[in-house]
Amino acid sequence: MKYRLEPNNNLIAFIPDSKFAELNIDKIPDWLKSYKTGEGSVERLYQWGYMYNGWNECEKALEYLEKAQKINPDYKGLRTEMAFSYNCLKQYQKAVDILKIALKSDPLEAYTNKELIYAETKNGNLEEAENVCRKVFKECADKTYNAENAYNVLQAYYIKKDIKNFNRWFAEANSHLMNNPQFKPLAEQMKAELKQ
Repeated sequence: MKYRLEPNNNLIAFIPDSKFAELNIDKIPDWLKSYKTGEGSVERLYQWGYMYNGWNECEKALEYLEKAQKINPDYKGLRTEMAFSYNCLKQYQKAVDILKIALKSDPLEAYTNKELIYAETKNGNLEEAENVCRKVFKECADKTYNAENAYNVLQAYYIKKDIKNFNRWFAEANSHLMNNPQFKPLAEQMKAELKQ
């Protein structure tokens, strides 16, 4: 449906604080109180940062996440969410630094390791990215990101046109790549292009 935007000629006026009692109303209605409480809490700031990252507004997300970090830097998931923002903004070393701190308390957290592998590949630290990948493949119970992790390393070798390491990693990570319908065709396409 399409609607023409018409000029808004509605007049409004703000109610002075002194009139609330006279009108027998609260300045903040009951239905709005739950939205207003905890605005500056670490939980609320984290949620806003998480949402902005989801909308790919990573710079805005960092505003909230950095405020949350000042309140409680150890809030669960905060460092990883900040790293997501840094990766999005191509500040890969900042992502690596904060992820290494996050992994000290939970070294086998799959999503945190995924973000670290991504940052390391973008930083050009492919050997480190491979080492993290191997650890994740072997030790992490959560296998959700294994194909993506393997693909990120493979893609880095592809971009560098490093055929030898591309083929070596393709063979090593083959089971993770070839069992994933999303990454299998991409990996096969890169391999075919490098043979030309």
